[in-house]
Order: sequence, then structure tokens, then C-alpha cells
Amino acid sequence: MSKSIPLLILESTSSREKVYRFIQFLIRFLSPIQRSPQLNSIYLLLQKINWNIAITRHINRFGMALSLLTQIKDKFLNKNYKALSVSELLNLGGQICIFIFSIIDHFILLSKIKVMKAIPVQNLYKTLGVFWFIGNTAQMINLLSLPDSKRRSIRERCNIIKCLCDYYIIFHFSTKEKLLPNWLCGVCGMISSALGLYTKYYISQK
Repeated sequence: MSKSIPLLILESTSSREKVYRFIQFLIRFLSPIQRSPQLNSIYLLLQKINWNIAITRHINRFGMALSLLTQIKDKFLNKNYKALSVSELLNLGGQICIFIFSIIDHFILLSKIKVMKAIPVQNLYKTLGVFWFIGNTAQMINLLSLPDSKRRSIRERCNIIKCLCDYYIIFHFSTKEKLLPNWLCGVCGMISSALGLYTKYYISQK
């Protein structure tokens, strides 16, 4: 008996990451309510939930990082990287960038909880943004490199929209705080996370 989509989502580290991410960006989207004296207490409660989810995401990302490291190692050991196609090289480059992204993200947590004070959080966000940008660009180039005569699938079109949303999020976190609207970053994050789940599960189940 095949499992339902919600159960498939819950048993995968990468999909749980997307669910946690969606909730965090939903809270970011609701950030304007803190300006209201009546709703500020609700927002403070949401911020506590947000912090707990952030810790959960860091734990979850340990599993993701180990899985990525295994995939990267297998590609280097089992195939001659010089023989890889452009598409395979772009995918490999994207995976390496995501792995480095995960490592830097853990340093950000250590910096936030004052375990590591040598590097300011904002500098870590900028470094993280560089690797995220490179990985996102590699994926975008891969998606746009299809011949014009070939019609893009729903999955590919969704992934292009996801990459465009991620560019906004990268710029938001890599620049000075409040330079861009927080709620708009939340909208982009929710779209990106929802499309990630949609393309991975709902489309593949059809």
C-alpha cells in the first residue's frame, strides 16, 4: 500500500526542511502585525515558535548535509568529472554550494547564541548569500539551457519561479537589515517552499 503524500513529506529530511521553511516565512510575512499594540503579543509568541523551528531546522540540516556529502563523494569516486555533461556539472556545483551553505548556516546559529563571537552574524549572512547565489544561478542556468523548441514541463517552470523567488530572499538576507520589506521576503519564501514541495511530491505522484 502506497503512503499518502503527507506521510512521504514527514519522513524526508529535505521535505521537512521545506515545511519548516514555509512556516518561518509565514511568520516573517505576518511581521507587520507587531506594529499594532493589540497584536504585538501574538507576534512575540510567533517569534518564540520561529526560534524553536529554527533550532529544529538546524538539527534537520545535519541529516541533509550528510546526505549531500555522500552524493557528492559518490559522484567524484564513481565518475570521471571531466566526462560529466554541462548539466551534470551544474548539478554537482549546486550540490557543493548547498553543502557549504548548510555548514555556514550552523556557524550563524553558533554566532547568534554567542558560542562563536569572532565573526559577526551579518558577515556570515553575506558569505552564505554568495554560495546560495552561486548554487541558485547554477540551477537557473540548467533550467534555462533547454532548447527553445522543447516545451518546458510544469516542474521546470515551477523551479524557475522558485529560483527567482530565492534571488529576492538571498538579496534580503545578504544586505543590511530592513533594506527590503520583511513581509515581501515572507511571500517569496512561502512561494519558494510551496513550489519545492509541489514539484517533489504532487507532480511526481501524477
